[in-house]
Amino acid sequence: MRRFVPLLLLAVTVGCHRPPPPVVQVYPVEGKVFVHGRPAKNAQVVFHPVNSTDPTPRYPVGVANPDGTFQLTTLSANDGAPAGEYVVTVLWMDETIPYDCCENPDLTTHDRLHGQYLDPATTTLRATVRPGPNAVTLHADPGARGWNLPRRPPVGR
Repeated sequence: MRRFVPLLLLAVTVGCHRPPPPVVQVYPVEGKVFVHGRPAKNAQVVFHPVNSTDPTPRYPVGVANPDGTFQLTTLSANDGAPAGEYVVTVLWMDETIPYDCCENPDLTTHDRLHGQYLDPATTTLRATVRPGPNAVTLHADPGARGWNLPRRPPVGR
């Protein structure tokens, strides 16, 4: 009986251990996001996999630098994205409008692009990630409504 207890504990411990999640191969993705040719500083970019068979799909994300450049992150900082086809959403927050997610959770009120690229079902932005280094350029066009850029103070003030 004394030999049986340690073996039982070992069997229970091993049996309860979940296998690690499958390793996902990611590839470097550097990109740029522009609105009418101007860099979209601080725009948040999310890649949504198309026709993914993965039971736990991953959504690579990036935030644009002042020059509009971004790097995608999936598992660790700036590691890239799995190979595949993606629809791309962009949120370009207007920092001049106070945002309170409790009072007004509607992001379109605060999006300089008026929510045109927020929904994966309606965004027109697409990207493909292939094995190896990738470069993606996104051109967002806010349409007839234009975009809302922060006002600059007059020169000399």
